[in-house]
Amino acid sequence: MKRFIYFASLLAMISLVLSACNLSATATEVAATEESATAEPTVEIPEATTVVETEAPTQQPVNLAGPVMELGSKYLYVDGTMLIAVPGGPFIMGYNFSDNPERVVTVDDTWIYSTKVTNQQYALCVQSGKCSPPEKENSPTYGDYRYINYPVTGVNHAQAGEYCAFVKGRLPTEAEWEKTARGPEGNIFPWGNQAAGCSLLNYAFCEGKTTEVNEYELGVSYYGAWDMSGNAREWVADWYSPTYNVENPVADPL
Repeated sequence: MKRFIYFASLLAMISLVLSACNLSATATEVAATEESATAEPTVEIPEATTVVETEAPTQQPVNLAGPVMELGSKYLYVDGTMLIAVPGGPFIMGYNFSDNPERVVTVDDTWIYSTKVTNQQYALCVQSGKCSPPEKENSPTYGDYRYINYPVTGVNHAQAGEYCAFVKGRLPTEAEWEKTARGPEGNIFPWGNQAAGCSLLNYAFCEGKTTEVNEYELGVSYYGAWDMSGNAREWVADWYSPTYNVENPVADPL
């Protein structure tokens, strides 16, 4: 459940950055204030003819367009994840297996999650009443503060969709997900064509349990997505079919 387009989604989406005013004063400033309070205040009265000139405020341009949709673009999303840009265009999908033949598919511009949805992010949705808790037997790390940055597990397809709706996004299609994972040239793995290993992803007997969502820097995909292979399975929007958009493939297939 990675993506946030427009994407947001596991999944497409919008960004908020919170800022705070700095109201603190330095010790020197405080001391100077206390010292001046004990002195006799002096006021210099200007002559009546004095004209005080001030500079007119200058207007600063405000960029309301958001980040540019291009390779490497990213921005912080509402639930704290980083969205990455997957520019639209054709890519190689499939790998010439009988259930996944190779073909060229085109998808539109996509903003998608750079990591899997974490326990902490999903818990916010549960607390808001918009999501139901994950299945207890399949989410051993959920609710434990030590694992807030681990992927949420034990979530079914409907729950994944609820989370996406909560953050104003949707699940990615299989095509969108695969392009994010493999890049435009159809890499065998997210990191390229090098054989899998425990330094690149969490699989087989590397850990025997899930790990943090941004632990495998060497395994990041062409577009900058983490954990597109290993650690936990992810949901996509559409149903599986071995002949999915194979004959005369259309753009943005569902």
